[in-house]
Amino acid sequence: MSLLPAAVLLLAALLAALLRGSARGRGVTVLAAAAALAVALPLALSGTLPPVRAAAQLFTLGLVVVVAVFSRRHLDGDPGQARYDRLLLATAGAAVLAVSTGDLLVLAVAWIATGSGITALVGHHAGLPATARAVTSLRRARLAGDTALVLAVGTLVVAAGSSSLEDVTAEAAASPWGPRARGAPAAPGA
Repeated sequence: MSLLPAAVLLLAALLAALLRGSARGRGVTVLAAAAALAVALPLALSGTLPPVRAAAQLFTLGLVVVVAVFSRRHLDGDPGQARYDRLLLATAGAAVLAVSTGDLLVLAVAWIATGSGITALVGHHAGLPATARAVTSLRRARLAGDTALVLAVGTLVVAAGSSSLEDVTAEAAASPWGPRARGAPAAPGA
């Protein structure tokens, strides 16, 4: 149920691909993002999602609406606007999936997909020197960050024997190296 907004965005991306170039296709990105936000809001308020995930999902979708509205105005008349819109929606779907999931492997894949999408969005006007520099910087930063993420997730999954965030958290709490229980006395010298 918590992945429904991501599914709405991904379906909207497909719709945008089918409508590209038509007059109806121009507003699909904004409408899809707003629809996903409208679907996520009742889910968040109903308590279906844990509060932190609900807040992250609403923030992410709200940001997507702002970017979609800005992009629609900024790219008006751009021949690559339909491609940009599809990419924005797919990136947004991956971002919502990353903040919604309770599985570390899904989170890692969605996070990497989100970063790849953002890099492609930044590179939309590939012929500009500033764009090339920005994309190169993003790729370097993503390589370092994605590598660290994959190593961390791999270590946690192997240690816990599960990719479930709940299982990993429980394993960490039970570990002698894990966080101290609340109210536990501090170790001597700590």
